[in-house]
Amino acid sequence: MVQSKKYNDIIAATQKLFYKYEFRKVTVEDICKEANVSKMTFYKFFPNKLEAAKTMIDKIFGKAMDDFDAMMESDISFAEKMRQIVIMKVERSKDAGMVIFQNLYTNAEPEIENHIQYWVDFGLDLTKKHFAKAQQNGDMRSDISIDMIMIAMDKMQNIAKDERIPEIYDNAFDFAMELSKLFLYGITNEEE
Repeated sequence: MVQSKKYNDIIAATQKLFYKYEFRKVTVEDICKEANVSKMTFYKFFPNKLEAAKTMIDKIFGKAMDDFDAMMESDISFAEKMRQIVIMKVERSKDAGMVIFQNLYTNAEPEIENHIQYWVDFGLDLTKKHFAKAQQNGDMRSDISIDMIMIAMDKMQNIAKDERIPEIYDNAFDFAMELSKLFLYGITNEEE
């Protein structure tokens, strides 16, 4: 469904503000000012900032899932797919400061956390499907269970929630890159 320019401006403003500030600190007035729309226009599309935030999350995660699925279904090698996963994660985190991680994972309203969890679960199911296919095709190690891989991926989420992360990393790009490298390649320089 094609939405109006003002609708898209509100979503873009919501994203920009939540990438900079905590959810609780952003007001409908802030969103309207950033989007250059009136409050009446905002309320034409959204009953409150929570629904605008959920729509923004749907847009971000929906595109990420579509891109991931298309890449995993492509004809490139599995090794290249794994490199592309890291690149996709890094590219998506470039514009986000560390505040977004805190906003989305630790300081959010319960309804936002639940909404994000829906997308995380969706992504994990999609990943599990693609990893099972890769194991069947012999593209991925079969001596490690997919359930174990998925548990490890789930635990990676807890790392993003750790309050020490913003003390270690100045930006989400560096954090995403190191976490992805750790998961995909381990800590040694040795190869089998």
